[in-house]
Amino acid sequence: MIVVTPASAAWKTHRAPAAERAALALRATNGQAVEAKRTAGRIDRQLQDLRREQTRLTLVEQAARAKLSAAAPATGGRATALLVVVARERRALERTRRQLRADLAVSRAEAAKAQARRAVVLGGLTLVQRQRVLRADRTRQRQARARRATAHERTLLTPVALAPAGAPGANGVALAARLAAPPRTAAAPGIGAIAAAYALTQLGVPYRAAGYSPTMGFDCSGLLYWAFAQAGAQIPRSSGDIWRSGRRVTRAAAQPGDLVSFHGQGHVGLYLGEGLYVHSTKAGDVVRVHAIADRSDLDGFVRLG
Repeated sequence: MIVVTPASAAWKTHRAPAAERAALALRATNGQAVEAKRTAGRIDRQLQDLRREQTRLTLVEQAARAKLSAAAPATGGRATALLVVVARERRALERTRRQLRADLAVSRAEAAKAQARRAVVLGGLTLVQRQRVLRADRTRQRQARARRATAHERTLLTPVALAPAGAPGANGVALAARLAAPPRTAAAPGIGAIAAAYALTQLGVPYRAAGYSPTMGFDCSGLLYWAFAQAGAQIPRSSGDIWRSGRRVTRAAAQPGDLVSFHGQGHVGLYLGEGLYVHSTKAGDVVRVHAIADRSDLDGFVRLG
């Protein structure tokens, strides 16, 4: 009887050196730790926004109760309706807060696990191997930071003026005046630049379909709706209605704060000048600054007010 040895039995098994395997494992665990910490930081910022929003609701509620106690027939109904809205928003904020706290606990647990895996990886090396792996990892991280810094230089913008002190729309400011008068339905001249400044404060906030606040995230028109509201103006909610509510301007005449529309009025952003615009991008992405030249579906520019 002839016994044939399978060809696979003669194959030689190759393994990367321990230091190289450790470097790859360390890179993976570092990536997991960084991502978990980044997520935890984002959730922390959302919780801070939530606390500011709760403070704002408290001030609105106090102003509404003061207006209600004055028993003015012209404003009593509006104050009562506002109290109902505040109560509804408080319940929504509490649900969001509970969910964010649960997500934060998960992210912190993931970061702790990644750190534990890192310790295990390094613990299996000799002192010389560990030093070599750590030096290589530090070099890689410096190179990654340098690449990110180079990429971010393209998004540096000329600052635009924020709303002056006491302007309507600032959280907790002039709330009684806002109770006494309904919000403006059109943007005043120049208010687009203020809205653009507010929109830039939301860079990195995740895209969320039908979202219109920092705590829940933004869709494209939701970011504009929120930014103009912070500047004290009310605009339509959908991208098509926003396009129809303003007046067209040419690209040469476009100014920071003008609305820029794409894809048959299916997507909108806020123009920042120098060919850049800020927008809430798409599902799975975040609020970013991009160049108009990167798109081929530009509809044009619209100015509100």
